Amino acid sequence: MEGKVLVNLTIGTPKEAREMARWAEVRGAGHLNGVIMTSSMIEAIKRSPIKGSNGLNR
Repeated sequence: MEGKVLVNLTIGTPKEAREMARWAEVRGAGHLNGVIMTSSMIEAIKRSPIKGSNGLNR
């Protein structure tokens, strides 16, 4: 995997993302972690009573 970039667009925990990044690094690859948000996910976040540290819903 030397010189490749592994792109992960699935939902996971921060711990899982760190583990995947370490796995890729050991093999000489980069790692990009993200998520594809759907409109229903965005609406659920907007209605969530949980606020992020910046005061916005997350």
